[in-house]
Amino acid sequence: MYECLYNKSVVWSRHTGGVQVILGDASVRFISENINLQLWRNLVWINDGEVIGEF
Repeated sequence: MYECLYNKSVVWSRHTGGVQVILGDASVRFISENINLQLWRNLVWINDGEVIGEF
C-alpha cells in the first residue's frame, strides 16, 4: 500500500507485489510495490509540470 503525501490518497490492491493502475490514455499497468517512492509521487500528482518517460 502506498500513501501519496501530496493529496492524502491511499492506493491498495489485492494483487501480490503491487497494484493495477489505469492511466490517462486508458491503458492499464501493474506497478510494483518496489517502485521508487519519488517516481510514485510524480505519477500520482497531475499538476506539478513533471514530464515522466517510460517507467
